[in-house]
Amino acid sequence: IHGNPRPLQRHRTSRGHMYNPSLKYQKSFLNAYQNLIYDDEQHNIDTDMNNDYDYDDDTPLFDATKYLAITIIFRMKRPKSHFINNKPGLGRIKKKALSQLLPIRTDVDNLAKFVLDSMNGVLYEDDKQIISLHATKLLDNVGLCEGSTEIYVRTINGDE
Repeated sequence: IHGNPRPLQRHRTSRGHMYNPSLKYQKSFLNAYQNLIYDDEQHNIDTDMNNDYDYDDDTPLFDATKYLAITIIFRMKRPKSHFINNKPGLGRIKKKALSQLLPIRTDVDNLAKFVLDSMNGVLYEDDKQIISLHATKLLDNVGLCEGSTEIYVRTINGDE
């Protein structure tokens, strides 16, 4: 999913009511995910006539009986100071800024919480199904270095 990854902000209380300040961004992330998935699934429907999955169904991709291992790669947007003349563009990263591993202010656990909470009820029924999580935070080196989030999911059976 293209765009700079966002961390989950803590829920807040105002005037005696609790609210989620990240809700707008979680919905946007979920819409981007669904657009990617439904485009791919539409392609699969056209090419695979034996596919019996109902794409209009609101049930999650992985039901509650599945245990999941998730790997998330966060490619953070590069600051303009990493580019020649502070102008982002293809092939304009300064030689001293080539490393993808730099301490970035955003905590990787809050980035992961944002993604996992956004996918509740869509990718899986509840994030308690996730029994293995690997999250990596890097600086983006692809294209215009605007950032992206990659999510890899696999099921785990009892033998693993």
